[in-house]
Amino acid sequence: MPKQDIPILSMMAKMPVGTNLEETNRVIGNIEDILFDQPEIEYAALVIGLTETSKMDLAWGMGTADVNEAQIMAKLVDKEDRIRLADEITDAIRERLPKVKGAEFTFVDLGEMMMGAGSESPVEVKIFGKELSVLKGVGASIAEACTDIPGLRDVELSLKDTKPEIRIKV
Repeated sequence: MPKQDIPILSMMAKMPVGTNLEETNRVIGNIEDILFDQPEIEYAALVIGLTETSKMDLAWGMGTADVNEAQIMAKLVDKEDRIRLADEITDAIRERLPKVKGAEFTFVDLGEMMMGAGSESPVEVKIFGKELSVLKGVGASIAEACTDIPGLRDVELSLKDTKPEIRIKV
């Protein structure tokens, strides 16, 4: 199926677990500036943190789950009014994203999502085992090795850090 030039960009931003709302908002504000530096962006909508509507989105595997997460949607000007394709604009934005240790910025291919292409990623590596800490280490090593492969983007692990918790027995 040929790649579609969808006039909407969608990005999920996940700051490290424990990042407060103010810091998430600061980083997302920087990304908003980067978006509007692109002449093809007509308008953008940003959602930071958990909202009532995002609870339903979470049920479908979309949306934000906490104050360290944000969803960004940007509408491009009409195709005839721009020189670059959506993918080229996405690449230009990706190159300028802030370098935040532990943060993940992932662009969602809405064309593939709408066509029901299954997995959001064209390449998926699955690692199996019983020890989560070992799996996380192996996954991180593979992800790190993949960062040097030309053309691969948005490399991520599905095993995520969780919020710290305290258990109290009474």
